[in-house]
Amino acid sequence: MKKQILKSMAFVMALMMLFGASGTQANNQHDQRLQQIEKALNTYSSAMGVKLYQKDNNLSDQIHNLIVERKLFYARYFQLGLHSKLLNISTDFEPTTAIELSENTYQVQETVTLTGKPILQVAEDYPVYKAYLLAAKMAKDTDISHYLEQTAEEIRSAVQESIDANTFEITIINLHKVTFNPQTGQLVSDSFTSEANDDPGTDTVEWVDGKAKRVEPDFTNMVDYEIYSISVEDLAQQILEDLNVAPSGSINSDNIIQYSGSNAATYARTWVGPTYEKLCGVLRNKSKWNPNYGWADDCRDCANYVSQAMRYGGTPTSSTWQPYLDAWKNVSPLQNYVINHDLGYFASCSTIGLGDLGFVPDEHVVMVTGLNPLRYSGHTADRKDYPWQSVLSRCINLY
Repeated sequence: MKKQILKSMAFVMALMMLFGASGTQANNQHDQRLQQIEKALNTYSSAMGVKLYQKDNNLSDQIHNLIVERKLFYARYFQLGLHSKLLNISTDFEPTTAIELSENTYQVQETVTLTGKPILQVAEDYPVYKAYLLAAKMAKDTDISHYLEQTAEEIRSAVQESIDANTFEITIINLHKVTFNPQTGQLVSDSFTSEANDDPGTDTVEWVDGKAKRVEPDFTNMVDYEIYSISVEDLAQQILEDLNVAPSGSINSDNIIQYSGSNAATYARTWVGPTYEKLCGVLRNKSKWNPNYGWADDCRDCANYVSQAMRYGGTPTSSTWQPYLDAWKNVSPLQNYVINHDLGYFASCSTIGLGDLGFVPDEHVVMVTGLNPLRYSGHTADRKDYPWQSVLSRCINLY
């Protein structure tokens, strides 16, 4: 009996050693696979960052062609959509957070940093600045004319700020689905998108029949394209039409320019981070949020953040607009509060300036933090000086 027990124990131990060895071997293979993928992704990133890319065995010919296409797309995006020149591309994958979707197919996040320079280098030539000056001459009311002149100067100053900065950066977060061939060590396919609650997917590529297919955005819908394609006269007329439907008495000598859009934009740029983590289905960087304010919701902080910036810009609190009442922390109540209390008026998104607001109607709100090109900052999705998106279709010009 004792011999039988010993034999059984020996058999069990042998099985445990066998499965343990198999598990160790599987783990080693998995780690080795991740190392191969990381090497291939690093090669991908390096190739995106150089002007002349030599083919590498870690990337298939199809990926090589995709890299060429991406560089051309970003240059076209800057030229047509942002009225700027693309100077540099830098990408960074995060293979340590890769998720295995199926055998040899992984989901991985990429941070794309694009550096550009505005084409416009004389602030007085900015079409919106000239349009405000023209609208001031056309206005029949003295107070409105004075308000438009001061707004024109604010616009000119913001454009000059972008010129003096010389260059600007935008950060795009792409979610990739890559396929890896473990036999050759190559990345063989790649599809990705920048789609988020505030971005319809400006940078989107699908993989069709073994090739990358760009889902091309309509650059003519981008604000900076419109600014340079619409005449100054038409822009001036739009400015006056927007003011004509503003609440009666909103602009007078007592309340003109009491809000500093520049100060509000400075606050907005300060309390948002350039790096992101995807939680709750949105991009955020809570470590960069102002610790002196509570958070209405970890996954929905956009209105709370914009209200903070407005307060820093000079908007006075009230019995219904203060931390953390409904109008302070929620999108639609904030919009209604601004309009109903004559703090601003609905305006064309092509004529707004620093500290003004953009809305995905009833869903999201951001603040203008840069002109030339038009850029915004916001929370959840966390953005810092991000190019204006077409989904931000409702805009408010704050007095």
